[in-house]
Amino acid sequence: MVRLLGIAAPRPAGPRGQAAEPLATEARAALSTLVAGKTVRLGLDDEETDRYGRMEAQLFIAAPDGTWVQQAMVAEGLARAYVTPTSRRCATELMASEAVARQNGVGIWSDPYYSVRDAGDPAALAGRDGRYEIIEGNVLGTGETQGRVYIDFGRVWKDDVTATLDRKALALFAATSIDPLALRGRRVRIRGWLQSHDGPLVELAVPEQIEVLGPNDDFH
Repeated sequence: MVRLLGIAAPRPAGPRGQAAEPLATEARAALSTLVAGKTVRLGLDDEETDRYGRMEAQLFIAAPDGTWVQQAMVAEGLARAYVTPTSRRCATELMASEAVARQNGVGIWSDPYYSVRDAGDPAALAGRDGRYEIIEGNVLGTGETQGRVYIDFGRVWKDDVTATLDRKALALFAATSIDPLALRGRRVRIRGWLQSHDGPLVELAVPEQIEVLGPNDDFH
């Protein structure tokens, strides 16, 4: 079994009564149309499987078609770029395709369930724990405690949106142009799994989970 590396498609209904996410049926149908009855090629970093016995891979339709399945799903607005330490290599291309789909409002981007969330409105994130979210806002402060960096999107850290990075993630950031501690006064977009811990929290594992959009013109 192959798990499509680098994307998060709408989740179908779960075995414990979890409701399907919007457009899950459409995403499944689109994937079937792309690959059913076709010869495919796997792009692998390694051949290890996860605890469910699935092999993570980029999936390509065999030549002469050559379609990159993940990019096609994202371009159709039926998946989001999902950035992890194992999917960094293709993150830039997938995020670029996602940006076009989002701008054009296609697929999931026509449904408020998948909207980019406003970091300045933490109350709107209530009840969304355990979901993969894209959140955008102005960084009002940064700090470091015991090797962990905090990026704060509000002035009341117990209630407002926060992103955190551990030592392992910081080592990856050191090889990029992004200094997490220098983001105060910048407008950024983050993506990841939402937790609730002294307000909405996203843990960042890789630099590609942050997009620096520009300065915050309203910052004082």
